Amino acid sequence: MRKIESQMNQAILNNENWKSGNTEVVYNPEDNTSTVYLYNHKIAIIGDDFVEIFDGGYQTHTTKSRLNAILSEHGIPG
Repeated sequence: MRKIESQMNQAILNNENWKSGNTEVVYNPEDNTSTVYLYNHKIAIIGDDFVEIFDGGYQTHTTKSRLNAILSEHGIPG
């Protein structure tokens, strides 16, 4: 996993806002979710018991890498 993806996952776990380069995590305390953006396109919403993923309209290597990192850390095993 890339350093930026580790930092992204840490921000999600810590319920905090974070941005580095083309990737951003926005925490919403009202519903306790984190939304991940790649190039300002929503690619994931992570809640206490769910993960929603989107390709943001772009099926790129970077999008796939970010989504795989999110699912690896926050997805359901198997």
